Amino acid sequence: TNTLFHVKGSVGDRYAIAAHQHGILGVNSGDLNKGFASAWKSMWQHYPNFGSNQSMAAYTWWQMIVFKTFQSSGCAATETELQPVFEKLYCEFSRGDAWTVYEDVRPALKSLREAGIRLAVISNFHSALTCVL
Repeated sequence: TNTLFHVKGSVGDRYAIAAHQHGILGVNSGDLNKGFASAWKSMWQHYPNFGSNQSMAAYTWWQMIVFKTFQSSGCAATETELQPVFEKLYCEFSRGDAWTVYEDVRPALKSLREAGIRLAVISNFHSALTCVL
């Protein structure tokens, strides 16, 4: 992430919209962005590589991220109330439309391909990458 493509808008924006769509009010994108950064750091320290080192499913890893993000942002919603928000976000971030490619990527890749250079993607991004690409 943030090399070839990045989240459209911000993570906090997308989380806040999903929360509001599921009746969870009183959250704002700034607090959610901070909560996400905190949740990401904690999860990456305890369960690196999206939990794969501990045989954790990516689904579970991201579920924990979403729950921790809302809790860190001061949201009082329970995990049961947040589950539909998580489901929406998990589906949304698993598709290409949640992401945008940096403007210089396509021309750079095209130039490399035209120069006869074989290209491949090597990534530590989670398993949704193939759907995003």
